[in-house]
Order: sequence, then C-alpha cells, then structure tokens
Amino acid sequence: MGISRTTSTPEYDPYDLDIKLREKIKSASGKERDSIKNNSQDVTTIKTLNLTNVRKLKTDGKKPKIWSVSNFDFNYSYIQTVTHNPLIENEEMRRTRGALGYTYAPQVRPFEPFRKLIKSNSPWLALIKEINLNPAPSQLSFKADVFRQFGAVRPRNVGGGPYKIPETYNKYFTFDRYYILQWNLTRSINIDFNATNFARIDEPIGRIDTKVKKDSVRKNLFKGGRNTKYMQEATVTYNVPTNKIPLLDWTSLRASYNTKYNWLASSLMPEARALGNSIANTQTRTINGELKFEELYNKSRFLRAVNTSSHSAGSNNQGSGKDGMQQTDAGKGKNKGKDKKGELKNNNQSVQIPGLQVTEGKFRYDTIRNKAGKIIKIKKKRIKKIKQPKELKPLPEISRSAKSLPPAGNGSEEGGNTVH
Repeated sequence: MGISRTTSTPEYDPYDLDIKLREKIKSASGKERDSIKNNSQDVTTIKTLNLTNVRKLKTDGKKPKIWSVSNFDFNYSYIQTVTHNPLIENEEMRRTRGALGYTYAPQVRPFEPFRKLIKSNSPWLALIKEINLNPAPSQLSFKADVFRQFGAVRPRNVGGGPYKIPETYNKYFTFDRYYILQWNLTRSINIDFNATNFARIDEPIGRIDTKVKKDSVRKNLFKGGRNTKYMQEATVTYNVPTNKIPLLDWTSLRASYNTKYNWLASSLMPEARALGNSIANTQTRTINGELKFEELYNKSRFLRAVNTSSHSAGSNNQGSGKDGMQQTDAGKGKNKGKDKKGELKNNNQSVQIPGLQVTEGKFRYDTIRNKAGKIIKIKKKRIKKIKQPKELKPLPEISRSAKSLPPAGNGSEEGGNTVH
C-alpha cells in the first residue's frame, strides 16, 4: 500500500506570464488566493494497493485434496491517479484488477493391475506386465481475471466564465477465464487441453453513480459478461511402447494429434451483426519414427565385437604415435603368449587383442567378447598359405630396324604397338 503526492508551483502566473504568482496571490482577496494558487499548481496524487498470491498454507503435511482450500490463490491490485494543472481541471484514472486462481496437481502413482500377477522378468511379458492407468489428472487449473479501468478528463475552461466543459471517459470492464487440463492417462498417452474465454462487461455511459447503473453492471458481471473471443487447443500424444517388445526395442514411434478452435464475436454495429460471428479450426496429425541400427547390430555377437573393436581401435590410434600405431617390443622373443597389456606375441611379432587381428606369421588369434565387451575366449587358428600365381615369361624384344607401319585410325597415341 502506498500514497504519493507531487506538487509543482510555477514562479510566474500561467495565465499572466509577465506577473509573478506570489505577487498576484498577495494582491487578491482571501477566497481568490486559494483559487489562484490551486489553479496554477500541477498536482498529482497516486494511491496503490497490492495483494499478491494470497493463499492458505497447508501445515498438516498431508497431500492436498481436490477440494482443499490451499489450492486457491488470490491476487488484487488497485491504483488511482488524480491530476490537475492549469489546463486540466480534473483528470482521474482508476485501474482495478482481481484474480482468483485454482490449481490442483496431485502426485499419484499409476495403477498397474498385472505387475503383481506376473512375477516373471521375461522381456516378452514386459508389455503386459507394465500396463498402467493414471486415475487422476496431472494438473487441473482455473483462473478468473477481472479488470476494470475508469478514466475521466475535464479540461479547464480558461477565460470562458463559469461554464464547465463536459467530461470525456475512457473505461472498459473485462472478465477473462483460463482453463488448463493435463492428464497423463498412461505412461505412453498424454492429454493436454487449454482454453481461454475473453468477455466484456457492458456498462452504461458516463459515471456509475446511480442505483440503476450499478444494478446493470452487477447483473452483467454475474452473467459472466458478453463473450467476445474464445480459443481452445487440445493435444493427444502416444508413445508406442516398442521398447517393451524385444524384436522392436531398437525402434521408437511417436504419434500426436493436435486441434485448435477459435471463435470471434462480431461488433455491436448493426451492419457487423448482420454478418455474424466468425470461427476457425485446424487439425494436425504427426507421426515420428526412429530406427537405431547400432542397437540392432549389437544384438549379434559378431557385429557387436566388430563394433566394439572399431571403437577400441579408434581410441588406441588417438593415443599412439605419429603414424597412428602402437609400438610393441618385437624382437625380444622371451615372452610368448599373453602379456600384462593384453597382447599376444608369436614369431617375435605382437597381435593386438581388440578386434580380429592377423599377424604375418603362421597363426592368427581371434577374440570372443561378452556383452560388456570383455574378452572371454581366444582362438588360435593356422593361416592358410595362398598360392602365388606363376610368373609369366617376358615377351621377346622386337627388332626396331624394320620399317614401321602407320597406326590404325585417324589419330594415334604414343606407346602404340608397331609391327615390323
């Protein structure tokens, strides 16, 4: 809550700029002095009052119910500005806003009817075992927002006698409502709905200073006002539980449906009322799918070993020398078999364990890994010798003493065959 007042007194009379205000006040009589001083000053008075998020706190530690008073909150603000100066006899502006909100957001565990009936941990039964239903919405909200503005301005009749200029008004009264509903029907199905209704409370012309005018405003307020615009939007999302099906757990599928509806009232002018109101609606359907081939390949032991070895080889190459290869102690020939670093040595050459490596000797070593990527078995296989093709005898050289024939065709290439 606050009150402020600002007063500005000029040195010269605003109507007689060549006369000082103090001298003009001294020369006037008692009642005229107050009038001259009041008309010459620029005075602004502001009054404010604010109440924000007023609610009852829950102190018993229990979960709030749908009817609990702690779900409600209240906001209120009031500001009044009154001004007068040498040109404005009176200017008044009042803005009043009141809002009542309600929010209910329970934390409810979903109902799973088959979790206790199916005790098996088989992945083929996970889809049935984890069927669930949420009996309560995730969020339920409502807000009523009432805003009223009243402004009145009366210019000062300077030098025009006792006649007062009529007031002009700037006022409107609105009543807006907001609705929100969010419901995770299951872990895979989500429903989201929100709506907004804008309404205007019609008022009689001028100041509301008679009983008839006050009753008219009160009646329109309790009716909810005259609707001017309504908007709503609903979205339903379904995440297909492919991760619960072993054959499809490497895929994902998401479907959504969105709809919007807008209603706009026509003007109160007779010409516009004849055209009627306007409506608009839209619908959007979306399906998104994803195929994760890396997870599919990892279902095969061989492809998983190749994939793991490729990642391991890449990390090993990053930590090696300039040529991207690890240096080994070849030539010592003392330690055959597996050393501390996980290398196999044979014929004075090293074989890296990650992946399937082949040496230049008589044997090769294949590794078999488990799902965690650890080596569980090493197989030693003999390398088959590949027969080298027989070398072809070179053609005899042709004497260049004979006369050469011209090349065939219109053009020729260097290095063509010649016959002697």
